Amino acid sequence: MSLWVRTREASSSGYVNCVSCGKLDHYKNMQAGHYFHGKLDFDGININVQCPQCNKWKSGNLAYYTQYLLGRYGQKAMKDLFLRSNNFKKYSLEELEEIKKSLTEELKPKELCL
Repeated sequence: MSLWVRTREASSSGYVNCVSCGKLDHYKNMQAGHYFHGKLDFDGININVQCPQCNKWKSGNLAYYTQYLLGRYGQKAMKDLFLRSNNFKKYSLEELEEIKKSLTEELKPKELCL
């Protein structure tokens, strides 16, 4: 999931911007930052590229993360994200394997920057 998130918005040379501060760096130096930690671990809206400074040292830099999510997905998607964050999802091994397979398939066109 982390690799998928970090390469999802990356350029063909592998560079991507932090959603919170805008820092441009290679995806290998970036992290997959959760808006809601410990929840929605496979949700593409909840997890986005962040630099280590924002993700770790600024605890997600959530004020700017919120602005990014609102700008990209809109108010309705944010409301849905909040609602989904209150529902605990326990994944079966089969579901996890299917998620892995799906994400791996999506990564194949990006092999040049891997």
